[in-house]
Amino acid sequence: MLIGILYIILTISGFLAAFKNNKILYRVYSGLLVAVIIWEMVIVITVMIFNLVIGFSLAGLPALKIPGVVFGFQLANAIPSKPPLPTHTQPSPQYTIDYDPPN
Repeated sequence: MLIGILYIILTISGFLAAFKNNKILYRVYSGLLVAVIIWEMVIVITVMIFNLVIGFSLAGLPALKIPGVVFGFQLANAIPSKPPLPTHTQPSPQYTIDYDPPN
């Protein structure tokens, strides 16, 4: 049940990250993908205790998700940060003392 909810959240965050192209969303997506990989590796190790063949066949699934984590963090680092919005404490250049108005 928990893994199903995690997959749904992972899918939604993946679509949001792709459409919004936001650095934070890519990091959230990659972090959730890491959680899914760890969860699946625990399941694979548990299955390997009982049946080695099925465990080895399931071991490829988390391994396929590792490039997704790497590319997700790389995309997050490639997106340029937005400059901060001006606040009321930052006056515009035309109201500063050293501003020369055009002639």
